[in-house]
Formats: sequence, structure tokens, C-alpha cells
Amino acid sequence: MPETNLLLTGQPGSGKTTLIKNVLEDIDYSVGGFFSNEMRRGNQRVGFTLETLDGRRGILAHMDLGTEHRIGKYYVDVASLEKVGVKALEDALKTKQVIAVDEIGKMELLSEQFRTVLQQLLESPKPLIGTIMQGKNEVTDAIKEREDVAVFHVNEETRAYLQNEIFLRLQRLVEPTN
Repeated sequence: MPETNLLLTGQPGSGKTTLIKNVLEDIDYSVGGFFSNEMRRGNQRVGFTLETLDGRRGILAHMDLGTEHRIGKYYVDVASLEKVGVKALEDALKTKQVIAVDEIGKMELLSEQFRTVLQQLLESPKPLIGTIMQGKNEVTDAIKEREDVAVFHVNEETRAYLQNEIFLRLQRLVEPTN
């Protein structure tokens, strides 16, 4: 079974998201999905936004939201994740050649809809490139053990090599359009 799901893991700030963005800039395939970005107030991280590859935005989590779901000091906006992020993944599954997910982590896994579409993505023949939490978690540990998943550990020493390796793997995986 080919490893169609390419997942990056590593410490926060190791360059996982930047690596994926750099790979996606270099390919000529249609890509859909979303990225998570930090929200900062001065030097303090106060939350995370979602941004789809077609430009839609939403708030994933914020210290001041006060929603019912909380991970650490952040309140997670599951409704926003589903409206923006899950919708982008569903659309990408239908219409794009490559799917990007940043990230598969505790916040995203709070959403049943996210877990459902993630399962569909993992089982799809379309290449998935994404980031996955490094720590222990029942769901993410099971994903990392799948035969169709390749996990890459990103750090300062591996970043440059991995960018080229993942680019080459994507080229082999994407089905040509007619």
C-alpha cells in the first residue's frame, strides 16, 4: 500500500507549517485545505486562526472566547473549525489533487465532523500533506501507525532534506489530469 498520507511532526516552531507551504509553492497541482496561524498580542500568543487555501478565515481558538471546549489556556471554537476548516477539506476532497491539513491536533479532534472528514481524507487515494501532533494521543497515534501514512520528524537538521523529499513524493503520488 503506498504512503499517500505525508504527515510532519515535531516540536512547536520546528518549521513544519513553513515546510509544507514551501512544498506547495513549488508544485503545479490544485491544492485545497487549511493552515493554522498564531494570533499574537505583542509577544504573547493569544490564539489561533484558520485560513483556507482559497482565502476563507476563521478563529480556531482564543484565550478570550469562553466556549465550552478548552485546550490548555485556549477556548476552541469548534463551530468555526467546522464552518471554515472542515468545509475546506470536504471541498478539497471533491475538487483538488492534493489536500493540506495544518494541523491534526487536540483542538481539531474536538470536532466530530473534523474526525469524520479526516478519516475520508486518509482513505482517499489523493495525497494528503499535513502536520500531526507529536505528543501521545489515541487518535493521532493510530493515524501514525497506518500503512498508508509516512511520518516525518521535522527539526533544524531535517528541514531542508524533508522539503525536497516531500516534494518528490508528492510528484510521484499525484495523478495527472487530462
